[in-house]
Amino acid sequence: MHTITPHLTQLAIAASRQLSAVRPMVAASQVSRALSMIAVCAVVAVLVFVTAMVRAARRFAALMAEFMQLAATMTSYMFTTVITVVVVAVVLVHH
Repeated sequence: MHTITPHLTQLAIAASRQLSAVRPMVAASQVSRALSMIAVCAVVAVLVFVTAMVRAARRFAALMAEFMQLAATMTSYMFTTVITVVVVAVVLVHH
């Protein structure tokens, strides 16, 4: 969108110059329509971009939640293993 907008603007200005020599009122309405369509296209492009970013942020948040759940599970297993090793060591030392 950022590369096509300047070209469309230049085209609208060039067309208005040609048309204004013949019919000034028609030229003004044509230019305003062209520029409003450029604005609508820009708004749609921004909305599509923002929607994609929101979707990516949600997926990233879900991924981070999965990683946190994995880390919690690994920590739980690690503590269970450490407690088991300590209990076995204590039992072996006392016998």
